[in-house]
Amino acid sequence: MKVLIIQLAKMGDIIQSFQLCKAILSSSQKPEIYFLHSEIFSDTLNLLNNIKPIPVNLDLLAEQKDDQYLLKKNEYAKQIIKQLNGFDYVINLNGSALSASIMSLIDCPNKRGFASSYKNDEKWLNFIISFMKNRYLASFNLVDIFGKLNPFSHIVSAKKTQNNNAKKQVAIQLGSRNSKRHPLMSDFAKIANKLIANNYQIVLTGVQSEMPLYHDFITLIDKKEHINNMIGKTKLKDLYQILDQSQYLISSDTGTMHLAAQTSCKVFAIFLGSAYPYETLSFKTDTIVYFPNHDIIKCYPCSELSKCPFDFVCKEFDSNIISDYIIYEKQSNKLHKAIYDSLGQFIVPLIKQKPADHQLFALIWRIAAAQYFFNTKISLSDYRHYFDFDQQQLSDAKRLIEREIKIAKLTINKPIQINELNDNYYFLNPLLIYNLLWQSFDEFIDIINEIIKPIT
Repeated sequence: MKVLIIQLAKMGDIIQSFQLCKAILSSSQKPEIYFLHSEIFSDTLNLLNNIKPIPVNLDLLAEQKDDQYLLKKNEYAKQIIKQLNGFDYVINLNGSALSASIMSLIDCPNKRGFASSYKNDEKWLNFIISFMKNRYLASFNLVDIFGKLNPFSHIVSAKKTQNNNAKKQVAIQLGSRNSKRHPLMSDFAKIANKLIANNYQIVLTGVQSEMPLYHDFITLIDKKEHINNMIGKTKLKDLYQILDQSQYLISSDTGTMHLAAQTSCKVFAIFLGSAYPYETLSFKTDTIVYFPNHDIIKCYPCSELSKCPFDFVCKEFDSNIISDYIIYEKQSNKLHKAIYDSLGQFIVPLIKQKPADHQLFALIWRIAAAQYFFNTKISLSDYRHYFDFDQQQLSDAKRLIEREIKIAKLTINKPIQINELNDNYYFLNPLLIYNLLWQSFDEFIDIINEIIKPIT
């Protein structure tokens, strides 16, 4: 049996596809997996055994038009499509127009994922897309989203961190794909100086284009001899070894962070700007994360391509909470950690506390999704170890959800297109947008009512 996985995104997305690949490989059917990917990231696939790569040149395969990539009508594209016929299953992990075109041209009896016309997948993925106008209500990691597209249904758990406490080395990734995502170099320097003062060695990782960040950073370091600059000097296998030999990686949402999830290194993630940990945090136990509270900073998480009108307020934080956690394991109510429930990875406070409003609503939609899409029962009480649920907050949430359900019902027969909703369109819950995509949610409403009914 032959399975084709389509993943034409970047390094981090490829690594986030590994859990699905491992689950398929460990299933009783023991299929062969072929992986369609950009040739730029061929080294990434070397991290996973028993995968047969199909690298493509995206410059030859696709052309950019109207802010999206479309399949070219040339001989190269024809040959690639011809190569992709003859598979028993095709799983598309990209929601792009390019991958949708590829899916439509592949002759395969079983298609899953985006643009597959497989009803269960379309319902699930449309629900995920329905959060795009209000991402702060989403609570589904991309690894788990991919995992639900597995036709063989075997689950592989997150990688566990080994005990690296004896390693006095911390890796720091200064840069990221989008400058909104990484902290100020002054804060990274404060963290590094405090770690160095406590006998830690610092190794810097990144690509050559991030060297200007290094120059800003190094001028603020007290003991420069404790800094090992490896920016732009490593291949992927070298970077893997550096991370595997480090106690921690401190990074924003980067491919390096996802690579660390494959090693024995612990991850301390800083999610700012357009990066949102519920969606793309490294899929690994013991991961610690700092991110702004949406109830306080309403613009977080923002759109990746938008200009910041608020002077990057989300980057303002106390760097001591990071260094103190690594050095002394000092906990803070501003830190969160990754846990795992029946749907996969979820983010909870490191110290038990009252949930922010957006966290409560996100949890309610998570519980509803578990029951509606996967017939899995979860209740709010399952999370009482992490949250102090306030009765007034729960009552207010119930009242608001009931109100929004009534509004959503008014849209059931409205012929509104999702792309007609402007960028500042928000809704307390995703039901309205989900209806625009799927045109039905009566059963979903029944489940929501079932969840919030016992609250009061």
